[in-house]
Amino acid sequence: RDSAACVARYGGANGGANSKDAPNLDVGIDRLCRHFDRLCHNFYNNPHVFMVVLDKVTHIVQRHSDEEMDVDEEDVAENVRVAELLEELKRDISFMYLHIPDDFDFCINGESVWFKCWTERLVEFSTFAVRVGKTRSWKETITDGDPNAYELNVLVGFDRIRVSSKFSRNEASLYIYSRQSGRLIKYEPDCRHELSLQTGGTDFCSGL
Repeated sequence: RDSAACVARYGGANGGANSKDAPNLDVGIDRLCRHFDRLCHNFYNNPHVFMVVLDKVTHIVQRHSDEEMDVDEEDVAENVRVAELLEELKRDISFMYLHIPDDFDFCINGESVWFKCWTERLVEFSTFAVRVGKTRSWKETITDGDPNAYELNVLVGFDRIRVSSKFSRNEASLYIYSRQSGRLIKYEPDCRHELSLQTGGTDFCSGL
């Protein structure tokens, strides 16, 4: 598309991407300038907040035909891709991070996201700490005064949603998070072998 035409359409989209407002190049340029100023320098006077712009989003969208889409159909398809991407992000991001405080205002598409997925989702929830050596096997006893040791926090419980779902696996799963950033770094959907657990009978560990 012609760049000026795109900017003009952006200037007329005061009611959203599907707005019927007439294109306005001057308004579009002004909006873009203010937008990038907030993006790069002045996000509502908060130096610790930033903005991310996604371009050419290619999230999966089911196509009902192979016919080439016109401009309006492309806009609708792009809106659908963005909406699906935001919904997926909102659903999955609370699993990706721990240690996020409650007073951290995190929103996706105007809706707040809370990072309490495990404490609210697991039943018979338990937590304890294990002292682990950085250079020694976890099976060895680590003394409290060992400078090359750290506390490994372990959270254990049964996933009430996964246990009751007909479409989810019920094997014991393992999520490993960074102890510094709280970010998910490894996920094992079936960790019974790693934890030396039985794979059947009463010790199946369904939903653990």
